[in-house]
Amino acid sequence: MLGFAGLLELGVHGALNEPQAEQVRRILSSGRHLQALVNDVLDLARIEAGATRVARQAIDVGSLCMRVVEMAEPLAAERQLTLTANASLADGLEVWGDEDRVRQILVNLVTNACKFTPPRGTVALRCSVSSRAPEGVASPWTGAWVGIEIADTGVGIGAAMQERVFAPFVQAMGNGREAGGAGLGLAISRTLARLMQGEVTLRSTPGEGSVFALWLQAGAPLREAG
Repeated sequence: MLGFAGLLELGVHGALNEPQAEQVRRILSSGRHLQALVNDVLDLARIEAGATRVARQAIDVGSLCMRVVEMAEPLAAERQLTLTANASLADGLEVWGDEDRVRQILVNLVTNACKFTPPRGTVALRCSVSSRAPEGVASPWTGAWVGIEIADTGVGIGAAMQERVFAPFVQAMGNGREAGGAGLGLAISRTLARLMQGEVTLRSTPGEGSVFALWLQAGAPLREAG
């Protein structure tokens, strides 16, 4: 479906007038949305079946964060949001994990932040370092931990919902409606983080915004980040 619609958009079978081109754009947008939902369901099924494996490699935090920002910029622009990353504070920071999966988690978190932040709000990526494991993580790891935080000025999440949003098929509500999707992104993100011996945490105040953080074991070299 996406392939044939893409050929129509390119004008392979002849030029489209503007109403036709708009309908093709809608087909492509809806098709990509459906594809993302199906991929999320399949990803969760593989995880629950124990069929997902993650690599353990050193990942440069700063360069990864900048790539995530580049991927999310079109959505932020569409939503009239300011999207920033304090990549300079992550210079030299490395974490242990699977780079593709870490990118998937961060894209999920940034996309969620953009969806639930009203126009003219802000979404910021920032890094922090802790000598202790994040709350709720029982780990034999004695080294430092790096937190990659996604802070937004969105609708926020009430205390009663803050653990529930990590369950499959659950979404926080904003402005009386859901923001689309199947409610699988956070469940997948937290499970992948735990497979990498890390965690995804949440701090939020309704009406003020949320801070989701991906915590992973720090690699070398390491210096303090703000």
